Amino acid sequence: MQKIKLKKIIQNDNNYFDKFLELDIIFLDLIRYTESRQARGVFLEYPQVENEVRVIKERINNQIVDFLKFGIKNKKLKSDEEADFYFDMILSFAFYYVKEKNNHNTDELFKKSLLTLINGIQKE
Repeated sequence: MQKIKLKKIIQNDNNYFDKFLELDIIFLDLIRYTESRQARGVFLEYPQVENEVRVIKERINNQIVDFLKFGIKNKKLKSDEEADFYFDMILSFAFYYVKEKNNHNTDELFKKSLLTLINGIQKE
């Protein structure tokens, strides 16, 4: 499901940075699911399901890194080869808000973090 959402976001005609901000839901949903008690219970009972979920998660991660590389290649983002670093920052924000913050406005705070990151890494 998330893979389909990701493709729709990346392939739409929106501005690159608008698409970047739309990734927030995918990150949070994916982390919330894989870190949930229900998922851990299923993973313990059915290890092959965990492996399949991890393969899907890896594909999604790769697509997002490719999206970041696209931004670098097309001079939208600073730096030469920082896509993996940017991805790690985004994941760090997402994990922080999902695991550490028990707020009702987690989604809003994560989006604000993405916006701050974008402002710091976009080419002027």
